[in-house]
Amino acid sequence: MLIKEHGLKICTIDPGRNLGWACWYSRDLIACGLTRSRLKEVGGLGLALAEGIPVGADRVYVEQMVHYPGKTRSKQREEAQPNDLIQVTALGAIVAGRIDAKEIHYLPAIKWKGTRPTEGVIEKIVDKTLGAEETAIYEAAMEATPRSLRHNIVDAVAIGLWLHGRMR
Repeated sequence: MLIKEHGLKICTIDPGRNLGWACWYSRDLIACGLTRSRLKEVGGLGLALAEGIPVGADRVYVEQMVHYPGKTRSKQREEAQPNDLIQVTALGAIVAGRIDAKEIHYLPAIKWKGTRPTEGVIEKIVDKTLGAEETAIYEAAMEATPRSLRHNIVDAVAIGLWLHGRMR
């Protein structure tokens, strides 16, 4: 699903309570960041998370949540995971709708990331792939974000790099 058209404004989203996002014009990163909220109710949380993300995208790509049975450490977590993923998917949809995109697409992580971990591997790819202006935008967002939450921005940026054929 690589993007071949030029002149499109694209937003990429790593959904969740700590939502990573990146905006692109043609193949260039023009903004990225992390939005957070302490709200509990999904609808209000989704609207709050959309604040601060530029509106008016041609397309929004949201990481699709996938449940992998047996991949958790506890039985309690295993039972809660599908419901958590439904809420995260709903958050992504609310934010994508609030951005006022003409098209919304879902992209499973296995498609753009494969089995590579975000920490370390994907971070290195992002660091080596961005141009000078993009790096300044990316580093400013990373510096403004607690270290433990930076992976959300990394994923949002990596999705955009993959969509534009820039991530190998």
